[in-house]
Amino acid sequence: MGTDRRDTLRRDLAGDHRASIGLTALAWVGAVAFGVWGLTMGLRAVRDQSDPRSGRRMLLGGLLFGLALLFRLDLVVAVGLSGSVLWLAVDRRLRTRLLTGLAAGSAPYLVHLATAGPGNVIRRMVLDPVVYLRGGRRLPIPPPPDHLAGFLQRAGELRALDWPVPTLRPATQLTVWFFFLIFSIAALLLVGWRRLRVDRSSYRGRVLLAVGLFSLGILPQALQRTDSTHFAWVSCVPVALLPTAIIEWSRSRRPSPAPRRDPRSTSLAAGAVVIAFLAFVIPRYTFHSFTDYTLQTFGIHRQAFKIERGDRIFYYGRPDVASALRPLIRELDAISEPGQTLLVGTADLRKTPYSDAFLYYLFPELPPATYYIEMDPGVANADDSGLADEVRDADFLVLSRVWDEWDEPNDSRVFGSDEPNRVVEEEFCLVGDYEHLYELYRHCDR
Repeated sequence: MGTDRRDTLRRDLAGDHRASIGLTALAWVGAVAFGVWGLTMGLRAVRDQSDPRSGRRMLLGGLLFGLALLFRLDLVVAVGLSGSVLWLAVDRRLRTRLLTGLAAGSAPYLVHLATAGPGNVIRRMVLDPVVYLRGGRRLPIPPPPDHLAGFLQRAGELRALDWPVPTLRPATQLTVWFFFLIFSIAALLLVGWRRLRVDRSSYRGRVLLAVGLFSLGILPQALQRTDSTHFAWVSCVPVALLPTAIIEWSRSRRPSPAPRRDPRSTSLAAGAVVIAFLAFVIPRYTFHSFTDYTLQTFGIHRQAFKIERGDRIFYYGRPDVASALRPLIRELDAISEPGQTLLVGTADLRKTPYSDAFLYYLFPELPPATYYIEMDPGVANADDSGLADEVRDADFLVLSRVWDEWDEPNDSRVFGSDEPNRVVEEEFCLVGDYEHLYELYRHCDR
């Protein structure tokens, strides 16, 4: 990024977050949680197959797997790979329980298919996010060690805590984290496979192999966008089990007659190695972030500006954005009626990197006028997206210039269809411009 571009970005951010980063994709977190719990219950059933409760545990494991797929369909690879370890280790009775639970947990998809239609489900849940979106969100693999490619990543670096321990530059830490994640998954798979090869009844080997396959199944989440957020969403599983893999590997390396070590010291050493790596090699995205948010909880280093409407509150990291939205919210509140529709988008709808979708939360009585809540690049601004028709049918538009400086090495910079802009010019009347950050429009004929 050139000096002029960097200065522009720094000036626009003014030391604050350009947007509300640090939020969590709750669907992914829920999916991984249900998936890990399902795997845990299934492995418990494998370990105690003679226990009368094993059937109930396997049924519950399958049910949890199904719920994981309800949260995120793309966990089907992780569930399938790790579930195969359970499948091969049990008899027909427990296999039937596993499939029954899985079918029950994922059964609501039948309702979704019936109401939305198979074509819409396939396009909106598979093709749009997996095929068409990738060009607009993808970042270099592996992440470059000399600069941060992600826009939000760079924005976060403009207001970061001073860390007392000398560390690698943030971009280098991100590169190291990428390879550390790959290493963690490979370690689980290799140690688990070797343990089972030596002893087919090894429960620990089966656990490591199953978790490694689950981690391999969710790895595409980290590869699709190589930034710290996506790395964290995947690392939470393999890195947590990495100390166990280290313990098992150390045991397999000792000759049989060797004196037995205290298992507690081995466990502490394995855990300390992983924690030390997080704390001293890649602290910017682990201990550093945790410390930052902990301090903000107590009002230290906190820069959060309140945007509210009635009892609904949203916090933003830029005071100018909060200042601009307050009169806009009052104006929209005064001229709108419940049941009218609202569309939130970018000021130039040919470029759709992101959207201030939290405004939908502040106006729950105004249904969103568009399917494209986040305004994904390459999808919302595609020629056949239907966004122009959605703009035409909306009663109100809130168009934002907050994302004008978005710049990433991917297709998010590519301009799409200009038809939505023409609809705005021809059919909408400007209500107000708010600090040149937001514009409020209403449909001229309504």
